[in-house]
Amino acid sequence: MPFWAETYWRAWHALRFDRQYGAMGGQSPISFLSIDTYARRYDIRGVEFETFLAFVSAMDEEYLEHVQREADREKEAEENRKALREGGQANGESSAVVPASHV
Repeated sequence: MPFWAETYWRAWHALRFDRQYGAMGGQSPISFLSIDTYARRYDIRGVEFETFLAFVSAMDEEYLEHVQREADREKEAEENRKALREGGQANGESSAVVPASHV
C-alpha cells in the first residue's frame, strides 16, 4: 500500500464495524455520520474531508462487494452440496452416462 493511503486504510479499519447489519446477514455501508465524526476527531476538513470521504467510501464499497461475492460463492457451493446429497447434480455438471467400455 502506498504511504499516502495509510490514513484512509487506518480510518476504514477503525470504522469498518460501524455499520448496520441485517437480520439475514446483509451489511450497510459505513454511515456518513461515522466518517464525519472520525474526520472531525482527526481535524480533517474542507477539500481534505471530501477526498477522505471519497476514499473511505470507495474502500467500503469494494469491501461490501467482496462480502457479497463470497456470500454468492458460498450459496452456490451449498446448493451444489445439497444437490449431490439428494442424488442430483451440482450446477454445471453433465448428466451424461459414461459407457462401461470407457470406465
